[in-house]
Amino acid sequence: MKLIKPEWIEHGPKESLSSLHINPEGIRVALAGKYNAVDCIRIFRLASILDETHQPQSRLLCRIDTQCPLCVRFSYTSDVLAVASRQSVLLYHLTATNPNVTNQSVQSSSSLGDFPETWRLRSSLSSGHVADILDIAWCPINDRYLASCSIDNHICIYSWPSATLTITLRGHTGLVKGLAWDPTGLLLASQSSDGTVKVWSSTTWQCEQTIKEPFDACAESTSFLRLDWSPDGTMFTTAHAKNNTFPVSACVIRGASAVDAEFVGHRREITCARFLQRILLINGRRRCLLAIGSKDRTLSLWLTSPRQPMCIVNDFFASGILDMSWYLNDNDGLITLGICSPDGACAFITFNKDELGTPLTRHEMAKFYSDMYKVDISIPTKAIPNGCHSTLLTTVVLQLIN
Repeated sequence: MKLIKPEWIEHGPKESLSSLHINPEGIRVALAGKYNAVDCIRIFRLASILDETHQPQSRLLCRIDTQCPLCVRFSYTSDVLAVASRQSVLLYHLTATNPNVTNQSVQSSSSLGDFPETWRLRSSLSSGHVADILDIAWCPINDRYLASCSIDNHICIYSWPSATLTITLRGHTGLVKGLAWDPTGLLLASQSSDGTVKVWSSTTWQCEQTIKEPFDACAESTSFLRLDWSPDGTMFTTAHAKNNTFPVSACVIRGASAVDAEFVGHRREITCARFLQRILLINGRRRCLLAIGSKDRTLSLWLTSPRQPMCIVNDFFASGILDMSWYLNDNDGLITLGICSPDGACAFITFNKDELGTPLTRHEMAKFYSDMYKVDISIPTKAIPNGCHSTLLTTVVLQLIN
């Protein structure tokens, strides 16, 4: 296990990061926030972060200046980057690569022609919301839908690739701060400042579940409530909930009307929960790997079924954790977790193939979904890049749990 905190990415004082996402092929990582007093998205080569032998000029792939980017998400099946910006979802396409451009530094200008990659705005999904968008999520089944949620209390569902508004989901009475599709694309979970979590059907677009306890006492405590489904689709784990006065991350079983279990130990509100979207085989059992980030500046890693804490990383940032993203390299088994903080810093944790269980292959995952949910999951045909060696670049406090 290696922990990397690249200081050359960090934003300056009074600047921030609001979102981070690694694309499915593990080539790029996008960071959204304010940099040099400008709202922008910066896209970096992931390998150059994980391997310090890469030259600095090969690190930054592109910079996109856009107003108030609060969330970034790469699509699953194509080179599209969705950006939540004010009242619109902006869709950027990778239109050109410029291999001869090698002299870019992290401090580069924003001229499109100066970067190794060119990302151009293709669509602006401005119909649907009337206030700032806080979270967006691609449907994992061929990107057929893109969901967005807003402080206008609504969820908008857009069809892809037509980029048209399919439906607006109404039912929350407070700011909707987080969204997550289940791995089959059949269900969408949302968490709101109204103290509820709702589960919506993508077949009928009706609300199938509303869970209030233990969320009703957690209304306005965090800017984002980024929840996530487990890779086996049997449950989802929420952001901030409470057990008496203690902050917890609550686990809801698929189809249940109440919380089944809780992940405990954090001292302040939980802002983000992220599963590695691949089932692990550990001692012959199927397990799921979960990361939980909190405003207490602590990251906890868990195995589920049964719940088992793996490790805790304390005081990694000067502020809390806002967003996280996993990537599994199928070539060398390297697993990477990217993390960002509102203090303007980001960090990466890597595990080699011997430290965790054996991940199911993409074809094994597709068969699992077909057998369990009768859903056909297409397998991406893009090549997965070779892994790279990671080096510890900064010292952190690491607590291993036996």
